[in-house]
Amino acid sequence: MKRKSMFAALLAAAMALSMAACSNESEPSGGSSGTSGAQQKFTLEYPAHMQELGYTNTIELDQVPTRIVCTSTYPVMTLYEMGAEMIAVPQTTVLDYPEDLTAKAEQLPSLGDTFSAENIVELEPDLVFMPVSQQQDYGQSLEDLGIPVYYVATNSQTHNIYDVVREQSQSLVDAFSVDEESTQKGEEVMGQFDALDARVAELQQTCAGKTVLILLAGGTNAMYLQTEDATLGCMAAMCGLESVYQNDQANSMIPLDMEQALEYNPDVVLITGMGTAEDVQTLMEGVYEMNPDYWYSIPAIENGDVIYLPGDYVSTAGINIINNIEDLADILEAHFTEA
Repeated sequence: MKRKSMFAALLAAAMALSMAACSNESEPSGGSSGTSGAQQKFTLEYPAHMQELGYTNTIELDQVPTRIVCTSTYPVMTLYEMGAEMIAVPQTTVLDYPEDLTAKAEQLPSLGDTFSAENIVELEPDLVFMPVSQQQDYGQSLEDLGIPVYYVATNSQTHNIYDVVREQSQSLVDAFSVDEESTQKGEEVMGQFDALDARVAELQQTCAGKTVLILLAGGTNAMYLQTEDATLGCMAAMCGLESVYQNDQANSMIPLDMEQALEYNPDVVLITGMGTAEDVQTLMEGVYEMNPDYWYSIPAIENGDVIYLPGDYVSTAGINIINNIEDLADILEAHFTEA
């Protein structure tokens, strides 16, 4: 990384300011959790799916971090619900941040040409959360300067995305449960996963034996098939649907083979894309009109057994996957009950 001397100078200044702040404050301002001002050891371990990738080190700090920077949306809402002190979070269209979070935390653009590791150093963080994909370009530079960086996966070839999010959340809950108040918050966070598991267990009985075709509409000429390893595919499988498209490759999404698709006869078609569910439906209605003989030869589409889903189902952003699956469960239950 270029200009490491500048990084070092910025880091030294950040450390000096941090030490001064600690000596003058008995409790950091902002935030409402018991993690604020906790003068105790902080230990953050990696979950199983990360340890399989070789991330086995543990982050150990002298006290709970109070200047957290996130360049991934995945940990943000779990940290928020734990009352952790975030000073910067990534810009996103996948979820709407709570007003009290946006009032305190700077929203960062994507790391790239206009935003770099230097900008993160200038924020004087005591802990950075970063996607694994950014480690080589940015994370290692921060680590070389002594800034703790915790890497998060946004997908996995061996774990579905729900399990990834759940394991990530458990690791964060374990680390930030430092007193009675934060421990209670942690139990509430993980309780959401338990409640969802119970909800989908009931739905699986309704969806038993039902098949699904899962499409991502990237445009009128850009249709993709999803497997159960993709975000929406994982959610559908959790609800008890069996995908008509399977493969034994690492790819969770491939371009739609229109000829092959004619051999599928799903009970329901799930289609997601960018924008709202209405945007996706409008796009697809235009696609159908371009080639009605083809699309309406698929019985589920001819019969209207199609569910259009918003961009929230293209990718997830941490524990908001719980709300996504709950909403999908409600939609599927209504669809098959009415049918």
